Order: sequence, then C-alpha cells, then structure tokens
Amino acid sequence: MKREKLWMWIFVFLLVGAITSTMMLLGTRFGSAQQESLNLQGTVVVHIGETGGLSAQVAYAMEFLEANVTSLQDLPALQNLPEMGLNDSVTVIFDATWITDRVNDTNLHEFFREAASKGVALVTIGNETSNLYYALDYAGVYNSVYEENGTIVDRNPVSFNPIMAGFKMKSAVTETGKQHQYPSIFGSNAGDVDSLVQALAEW
Repeated sequence: MKREKLWMWIFVFLLVGAITSTMMLLGTRFGSAQQESLNLQGTVVVHIGETGGLSAQVAYAMEFLEANVTSLQDLPALQNLPEMGLNDSVTVIFDATWITDRVNDTNLHEFFREAASKGVALVTIGNETSNLYYALDYAGVYNSVYEENGTIVDRNPVSFNPIMAGFKMKSAVTETGKQHQYPSIFGSNAGDVDSLVQALAEW
C-alpha cells in the first residue's frame, strides 16, 4: 500500500510539472508572437543622447523590429534638417537627462519648432520627462505654463514624470472637409522595453 501511494505521488508530481512546463512554453510562444506581429518598417527613429540608457534600449528594440534607426550624441545642425527628411513618419527619441540639461537651449527650441510643424513625434525616456514639455513651452510649441490673474499656473500634462513622454502634432479632417492639426500628448509607465515599444507604436 505504501508503495502504491509513493507511485501515486510521483505521478502527481510529474503531471503538475508537465502542465507547468506546457503553460510556460505557451506563454513564451504567445509573447514572441506578439513581438513578431509588430513590424516598424517605414518608421524612422533618431535617438539623441547617451547610448547606454533606457532610451537607447528602446531605439535598439525598434531597430530589431525593422525601424530605420540613427543614433546621435547631439542635435543635427539646423542646416542639415532638410536632409533628415522630417515628416510624420519620423520619431525623435531623446534621453531625458539630455533634455533636462538643455531645457533653455535655443537651438533645441528651434529644432522643436521645425520638427513639430512637420508632424515629427518628439519623445523622451527616462527620469524627469516632464522637462520635454517645459522645453516645448519655451519653444512656443505647446503652452505648459499659464498666467491667470497674475498667478503662474503650471499645467504640464506629464508633470507626473512617466517613464516615457511624447508630443506630436497630428492632422485630422473636419466634417466640412477642412484639415487641421491638433496636439497629441503621450505618456507611458510601461514596465519594460518591449512594452514601451508597443505603447509607442500604438500612439
């Protein structure tokens, strides 16, 4: 009788192990299928800032998904902007520390004005991502700070500093057939690189 119980417990143990392994395998395959279904071919990504941080990891992950990725340490010279072909298929990803150090940089402001007018997605990843919108405010692209009745009011839409924040001017057509642009505000606290890429692709 003891031997029969022993064999029964061994059988149960092996069965549970087999079920667990199968579920893990299916989960892995499902995750891989999700990643494989995302193809960023035709997307142009320009990464600006340090190459070892989270923003660079996101850019590299997008390159793996067929995006055309270029990494730069600094802004391209303004005279070279036309050569970059700035348009609504371009995403510029900034390291958040890089942005924080240049919130008041007039060259950055000029770049923002040019890029935003062409529908380029401007994204920052890391800490203190709200500084993207302060820089956009100084550039005159998006008003994050208002004066109301003599009081300065901070209405930064990403003041909570999500891991990833973005701004883009999108186009829409009204019922009368007129085309107009509107600001699209983006923020994500996705917990890993793949999820950040997914959120950015769905924006």
